[in-house]
Amino acid sequence: MLRNVFKRSNSSFTSSYLTPQMSNFKLRDYQEVAVKSVLEAVDQGIRRQAVVLATGGGKTMVFSYLIPFIKSTSPTRHKTLVLAHREELVNHAAQTIRNLNPHLKVGIDKAKQRMSDDDDVVVASVSTLVYNKLARLQRYDKNEFKAIILDECHHAVATTWNKIIDYFDATTPESPVYVLGFTATMERYDGKPLGVVFDKIVFERNLVEMIKNKDLADIKFSTIELDVDLKAIKESNNDFDTESLADALTSSHTILQVALAYKRLREKFNFKSTLVFCINIDHCRTLCAELQKQGINAQYVTGLTNKTERAEILADFKSGEIAVLCNVSVFTEGTDIPNIDSLFLGRPTKSRPLLVQMIGRGLRLHEKKTHCHVIDIASTMSTGI
Repeated sequence: MLRNVFKRSNSSFTSSYLTPQMSNFKLRDYQEVAVKSVLEAVDQGIRRQAVVLATGGGKTMVFSYLIPFIKSTSPTRHKTLVLAHREELVNHAAQTIRNLNPHLKVGIDKAKQRMSDDDDVVVASVSTLVYNKLARLQRYDKNEFKAIILDECHHAVATTWNKIIDYFDATTPESPVYVLGFTATMERYDGKPLGVVFDKIVFERNLVEMIKNKDLADIKFSTIELDVDLKAIKESNNDFDTESLADALTSSHTILQVALAYKRLREKFNFKSTLVFCINIDHCRTLCAELQKQGINAQYVTGLTNKTERAEILADFKSGEIAVLCNVSVFTEGTDIPNIDSLFLGRPTKSRPLLVQMIGRGLRLHEKKTHCHVIDIASTMSTGI
């Protein structure tokens, strides 16, 4: 288990590091503790750290706030690199860093957008930096960087991320650059250990704790029982095999059963904004079409949806014009849609990290909801959060 891989910090944080960059901005109490935890670990010489903060806890806010306070390890090191694996995460991080640090020059290195030599902070796409034999990465002077921040750092053991970390000579506890990882869960879907990248989890606040402290919305559950035997479905990488799962749940009978059950629950509990997690593109399209047949204004987004259409659909969902948004692995991470009042787990899973990521999408606080209603298919919740 990952919980035994890392050393953890248990100190009571009394140091006073912080001065807000904006007069109208204040960290939440636990965010301030997270910032202090990182800076105290820096003072202790810990170069490779991880912060675990449940979805909706403001990970981007915390690392954006941290950047100017991270001390350099040498006179030449004054820049910060932020890595993210999706376009939405890159753009969101860059904007948040600019908002909190108007005195810093923040650049983006992604596709046609390129970083400048005078950027103080570069927010970069992992795929862009490793493309074409690391051609873009070679433009970076690794001796100018004091820190690498990894957004959604449970991906950090992937080959692409490792190539970047290795380029900056940051693969050992004696790393010349600080490696700071932020994630909602230090568990990976495939079970690969993250101890090779990080030496210490310096702060952790999980989903259950944040709900209890009212930092996130409460949860209510309903279960839809289907005429499907999940025990008969093959497994792959510690979860249901995607193809086998889709074959079992995309039959016309099951799709109709699911859509009608959801419709009854929607009418009973008056759902306004439901995010649906689907298995694959065919399952997503089929379920969305059946929901539309039942008179529900549903739309879908997949990895094949073009950027313009995706942005338009998402805007309509946030405004309430679209009542149900189906997706395939698009909104599992890095999604900020506070108006979601219900989640439909149309993709059963045995993976606790995936389950936590999905449920976290609906728990952001919003003035029009007191809780998020999670609709479970065939007792997926037995996986536990």
